[in-house]
Amino acid sequence: MLTTRFRVWLQDRKIPPVWTGVEIVGIPEYVGTVYLDVTVEGDGYNLKRLISVRQDIFAAYLQMKPEKRGAQ
Repeated sequence: MLTTRFRVWLQDRKIPPVWTGVEIVGIPEYVGTVYLDVTVEGDGYNLKRLISVRQDIFAAYLQMKPEKRGAQ
């Protein structure tokens, strides 16, 4: 399975992120006050699209290099 990690910045931590249409692997983890690390299935296209549509929730993202994981 191909997965991609992202660091995602939120507009406001009081507004919970919505992951509609995104296949999250594991549990998103808060690293700082308003950003978290998220791993998604695939190349992250769905997450990038969600971030662009929901700018009321998401401020920015940083995409890490995709990696292959063993079948789970």
